[in-house]
Amino acid sequence: MIYLGLSGGMDSVALFMDKVLNNITFKCIHVNHNQSEYDILSQAYCENLCRLWKVELITSQVYATNETNARELRYKEYMKYVSNDDVLLLGHHIDDSVETTLLNILNGTSVFGARGIDSSSTYGDMKMERPFIKGGMSKQNIKKYLIDLNVEWIEDNTNLDLSIKRNYIRHVVVPCLNKLFPNSINKILQFGEQCVRKQTKKSCYTSRCYAFRSLSYFSRDRLIFGIVLAEKF
Repeated sequence: MIYLGLSGGMDSVALFMDKVLNNITFKCIHVNHNQSEYDILSQAYCENLCRLWKVELITSQVYATNETNARELRYKEYMKYVSNDDVLLLGHHIDDSVETTLLNILNGTSVFGARGIDSSSTYGDMKMERPFIKGGMSKQNIKKYLIDLNVEWIEDNTNLDLSIKRNYIRHVVVPCLNKLFPNSINKILQFGEQCVRKQTKKSCYTSRCYAFRSLSYFSRDRLIFGIVLAEKF
């Protein structure tokens, strides 16, 4: 079964419309964080949207204290419904991935952390897919898509709060980079992709080294002898 994390915001609504208009069968999960009036409006919006398009909606209540806490609680709620054979679709786009790369670099991270948001990932045993990242969709692309469809969404006012680091990067840092360095978003994305490749190579190398160390001395000698013979002939 396909599940879709529906917040009522622009990204998840666009993903919802894409699946509905392509006759994809799926269920939606909306997690109410109970932090502000926005959460009440978002749940009502999601209920109306799903009722209009006859899509099953699962609603869940949590009580979050901050953005990080909200994310953890939300993912744990998703896991209650999304089994190992299912997949959860999320509306992240390439702008989100760029923000994550910059945020992680500025907070101090390894090459792995600088990779941004993966198009596919797991949370425990739960499989997650992010079609917009896989398809290279930007926030502007998504906004235009909904405007062309004449579909509205709920705007979270906290997204304008510049005291939140991610919002500051989104509204101040990224626009400055785009002004000074045209095409900077694509350059940062390319950097993130290079980090993925480096991390993959490192993981493969580490696995091979571990496997070699796990061999007995006799097996190692036979393996090395076989490699020498192969190189000679």
